[in-house]
This record gives sequence, C-alpha cells and structure tokens, in this order.
Amino acid sequence: MRDIRAIPSKLRKATREGFDVLDFVWHHPANTGVRGRAVLRALRFQFRGRVLKRRTLTTIGNHSVLWAELHRPSSSRALYANPPDVPEMLVWQRAIRQGDLFVDVGANIGLYSLLAAECGASVVALEPDDSAADRLIENACLNGYAVELIRAAATESRGSVAFTTGLDAMNRVVTSGSSTRRVPATTVDEVLGHRRAAGLKIDVEGAERLVLAGASRALREHRIAIIQIEWNECSLKHLGETREPISRLLREYGYSVWRPDDAGNLCVPADSDFGSDVFARPDQSQSLHLDD
Repeated sequence: MRDIRAIPSKLRKATREGFDVLDFVWHHPANTGVRGRAVLRALRFQFRGRVLKRRTLTTIGNHSVLWAELHRPSSSRALYANPPDVPEMLVWQRAIRQGDLFVDVGANIGLYSLLAAECGASVVALEPDDSAADRLIENACLNGYAVELIRAAATESRGSVAFTTGLDAMNRVVTSGSSTRRVPATTVDEVLGHRRAAGLKIDVEGAERLVLAGASRALREHRIAIIQIEWNECSLKHLGETREPISRLLREYGYSVWRPDDAGNLCVPADSDFGSDVFARPDQSQSLHLDD
C-alpha cells in the first residue's frame, strides 16, 4: 500500500515545480508577445506527461521537431521556449552556412545538432550517455537529418574515462565516484582530422578545458572558426578551477573571447567571470556582426 503520508510532500514538490516552469515560460525572451500561448502549451505538456505518460512533439529552430519529455530538462526546455538559448542559438543561425561542418560536444538529445542541421551543416555529435544518444538519433531521424553520432566523451586524449549516470544533461566526466561507468574517450583533433569546422559547441559540465586541450592541432591551425563554451561555475565545482585556464589556452592559440548580446551579436565581454556561454574566434575575425 502506498504511504499516504508521502502524498502531501509529492504534491508540494509538483506544485513548486509547476510554478517554476510557469515562471520560466512567462519570462523567457523567446515567448515575448506569445506568453499566453506558451503557458497553455506548457500546461498541455505537463498534463500529457504527468497524467497520460506521453511525450510531446515540439519545434526547435524554424521547422525542426523533437520529442519533449517530462523530467528531461534538455528536451522540455525546447517546448517551453523556442529557441531555449536565445543569444547563443541566434549566433549559430546567423553563422552556419550550407555545407559547413558543425561539431557538437556534449550533444545530449541534440538541440544544437538539430539547429545546425536545419541550417544546412554536416553535423558530428559526441554524446557518451546511451539514453541521450538514442534520443538524439531518434530526433535526427524525425527530421531526416544524417547526424554522425560518436558515442564517446571528448577530452584531452584517447582511451576511456569515468562518466556519471542518470543525471540527464548534467552527466559529466569525473575522476572518481560510485555512480559512474567507463565510456570511450576521443579528441576533437581525432574527430576533425584535417577538416575545418565552422562551429564547435562544448557543453560538458565543467570539463570544457579538457576538450580544448584535445583540439590543440585544430586550434593552432585556426581550423575552428567559432567555438561556443559553457562558462558557468561547473569547472570550479568539478575540477576546482576558474575559467582563466581556458582564457589563457585560447589566447595562446590566437583566439579571442566574446559574449553574445540579446540579438546574437558577438561583443567584447566586460569581464571573464562566470556567467552565460562565451564564444571564441581567431583574432583575425574582427567583425562583431557575423553576417557582415
């Protein structure tokens, strides 16, 4: 018999989560002018997920689709707001051209991979978590996109690494821990070979420096035109370091760090503190507007 004492606690948790979702949807810049419609969409999604136990097909980008699932923030964010990462995704929508190569490191279920494929890029996605990787392929097939999936973590050298399990988009490379498994590891240099990438997105929960260390040849030869790098405090939490080592590494290879404004224009950041994602480009790219 279910413990009825647990019901009030679960109800409070669900109510709190519901209010957090509505707050996110209402204030998200992608929903400006359509907030009421976005709230209704979110409520229908919550009903389908909680009561009917069903997924919801939603749009990402201009016309791509993916399966949104309750309790999988990496997918539900796209249903709550499209695009979910407004400044960052605007950068890629303006920068990527037909036939470009886009490498998505830490691709999860493929939000950025789908967006890049919609823009006409050939996409290589790296995702070591089987559950997320399976969903990425499913989402790519929904749209007829031929995304090349590599089920491996990108780090500073080939081999294998310890990787967390059961954390959805928060799964990451770790040095130790009980809830981990060994996954294959590769490097960006190995993935690229001698090719040039128009874009590289890195979202690996604090281990972004390790990914860049494994891209030394491509960085030295400036064969990566634009790099998006997660810039939050995960590096301090998981590796015990600030983002200064990344800044130093990029400077050594002749890359400058930028941060997008609300319209997706790359601007010189006021500081290098933790915050929203940054972008890096070779120093000879002086234009602040990607479509100039």
